[in-house]
Amino acid sequence: MVKMSDLKTGSQVADEQARANPEVQRELERTALANDVAIRVIRYRNQHGLSQTQLARQLGLHQSAIARLEAGDHEPSLTTLGRLARGLGTEFHIDVTSDGRVGLRPEPLETEHSAAEDMFRVYIASVEANVRAEQRRREAFEKAVLSWQAYLSTSGQAIPSRRGHWQLILSRLTALRAREEEDREILEDLERLLQDA
Repeated sequence: MVKMSDLKTGSQVADEQARANPEVQRELERTALANDVAIRVIRYRNQHGLSQTQLARQLGLHQSAIARLEAGDHEPSLTTLGRLARGLGTEFHIDVTSDGRVGLRPEPLETEHSAAEDMFRVYIASVEANVRAEQRRREAFEKAVLSWQAYLSTSGQAIPSRRGHWQLILSRLTALRAREEEDREILEDLERLLQDA
């Protein structure tokens, strides 16, 4: 079993990727502040056993705002950072360098191990958000297909030669559901891996 201490830190992985590809370097620099904020929000939420919805209520935000913050794709505004600082009881010290890079100053007690664990949690949170989005998409497909199928069968418009298409669609939706379940199991295994580290 892999131990957290055997994993590279997020910054080590980022440095390797950035050296190999200038586009990756630009993207890492562009999202540095957003990623640092995402890590702190996820860490706080995990340490306090809160769901995204619970944290959103605590901060006076919508759950979708917490999901966007945790995704780390977009820089939060100064107003949002102020709200987070008050709500989380933390401080955000932003460094802006002469070459235009913007990022959070590391917290004093942050260790390489906690940084690696936090980055791992960011990846897990991102996968969880994708799994939830896929589940909502599949459920919308299922509702549409089943309601259309019910309409056709009650109105006498069901075409026997098309029954195979219905079965194909329903079997694909069943396969999506099974994949979602596998993804959830993997996420649970990853959480256990973090707990064992």
